[in-house]
Amino acid sequence: MLFLRVGTYLAHDLGMDVTLIDYADGFMAKNLKSDRVKLVTYSDDGRTQVPTGAVLVLQSMNPWSIFPGLDVAPGTRLVFWNCLPFNLVPALPGVREISYRLPALLTASLRTALAGRRAINKRLVEAMYARHAIFFMDEENVSATRRFLGAKIDDPIYLPIPVASPPAKLVPPRKHGADDTLRLVWVGRIADFKHTIIARAITDTEDYCRRTGARVELTIVGSGPYLSLLQAHATTIKHVTLEFIDSVAPDQLDAFLSERADIVLAMGTAALDGARLGIPTILLDPSYGPVANVYRYRWLFEERGFTLGRILFGARSYPPGRALDVLLEAYGHNAHDLAERTAAYVQTNHAMPVVATKLVTNLENATYRWGDLSDSGANRRDWIYRVFTYCRKLLGRGC
Repeated sequence: MLFLRVGTYLAHDLGMDVTLIDYADGFMAKNLKSDRVKLVTYSDDGRTQVPTGAVLVLQSMNPWSIFPGLDVAPGTRLVFWNCLPFNLVPALPGVREISYRLPALLTASLRTALAGRRAINKRLVEAMYARHAIFFMDEENVSATRRFLGAKIDDPIYLPIPVASPPAKLVPPRKHGADDTLRLVWVGRIADFKHTIIARAITDTEDYCRRTGARVELTIVGSGPYLSLLQAHATTIKHVTLEFIDSVAPDQLDAFLSERADIVLAMGTAALDGARLGIPTILLDPSYGPVANVYRYRWLFEERGFTLGRILFGARSYPPGRALDVLLEAYGHNAHDLAERTAAYVQTNHAMPVVATKLVTNLENATYRWGDLSDSGANRRDWIYRVFTYCRKLLGRGC
C-alpha cells in the first residue's frame, strides 16, 4: 500500500517516471489504477530488469533476502526505506518471534551466532547513511537500528509514512455530554505485537467505566491470527459495549470513522487514517508480551520523531503518558481543540505532498549503488540461514 500510494502520487502530481515491480498476484499489481505508473511483473524464477537510470527504492531488509530475480545494473542507485524497527536487525531463523519478545535473547544471539551478520549489517547501514541512501520512517526505527546493530547514525534522514492530506473541511466532533456514550474505534490487523496492547486498552476502558459509570462503546475493526484471544478476553468485560468487525473497505473507511468514532485507538499507518480526518487519536504501542497496568497513554500529536508506536520491552520501556481516564475525559471538555491539533499534526508531518517533496529531495542526494552492495558481500546468505533452509527442505516444508 505504501509504495503504491507514493508511486501513484509521484507520477500523477509531480509528473515523475515511476515503475513498480511486483508479483503478478501482488497487492500493487492487483490494485494499481493509474496508467501513468508502469508495472513490471516479478518472478523468482526469471530475471526482472530494473529500468536503466532508475533509483531502486526498497523497504529495508536483510540484504541477502533481496529478491533474487532482480537484474540490477551495478551503477543503479539503491535506497532503503526503513519502515519497521527490525527491518535490518537479524534474528535466529525459526525463533524470530520469540527473539523479538525477549530482547535479551535477541542481544545474546547478535553477539554469538549472528555476530557476523550483525557486523555486516552495521557496516551496510553506516555506508548507506554516509551516502544519504537510508531513510527512516520514525525515531523508533532509528533507535532499534542503533541499539541492536550498534550503528552510528548521528543525523538520520526521516521520511515519515504519508497519507492523503486532511480534507479541506473536517467533520466537527460530535457534541458529547456527561450522559452520552463515548465511541472508541480500533482499526488495524490483530497481529502478534498488537493484541496485548489492545487487550490492555480494553481492560483500562472497562476499569474506567466501572469506576465512573461512563458509557463507552469500543469497536474493534480488524482480523488476524490473534483475534480469538481478544474475543476470549472480551467475555470478561461487563461495563463496555464491545463490537468486532472483520474489515471495512478502504474506500469506505473515511465515512465509517467519521460516523462511528469519537476517538480512534491505533498504531502505525492506521493511526493516521482517523487523524487525517481530525478525529482525536490515541497512539498505542506494539508489544510482543503482556502490557502491565502501569502503561500510560498519549495523543498522536504529542509524539516526537514522527513515531507511530514505540516497541515495549517490559514496564521500564513504557513511554511517558497519562491514565486513559484523563484522555477520555479530556475529549468531553476539549473535543474541538483535540481535533484541530490532530489534523494540524498530520498536515505538517504526514501529508503526502510534504513527504513526497522530502523523498524527491533526498533521492537526489543518494549516492549508494547496487555495485557497492555486491562488492561488500552483504547480499550473500550466511551459513546459519543456509543450514536452516536446508533442514526445512529435508523436512519437506519448503523454503
